[in-house]
Amino acid sequence: MKPNSNPVEEANNLIQCAAQLSAAGFALANGMIAMAILMELPMDWETTVSTLCSTLDDAAFTVSTITGHIQHKYMC
Repeated sequence: MKPNSNPVEEANNLIQCAAQLSAAGFALANGMIAMAILMELPMDWETTVSTLCSTLDDAAFTVSTITGHIQHKYMC
């Protein structure tokens, strides 16, 4: 992801790529897509990434939860 870009839009690009892979027969687990999104965030998001990784349990570690937190943080 580019610094200063909207991380929600960038995450949506990754989600679309995952959907294309799934359509081609290479489905990724929801948690793996969520982790890929977090890994692509710029370095200045490191605190948010650390907080999400340490506070969310496996059931809550989903694309929708992660993107919701990213959107909220970005809007602030």
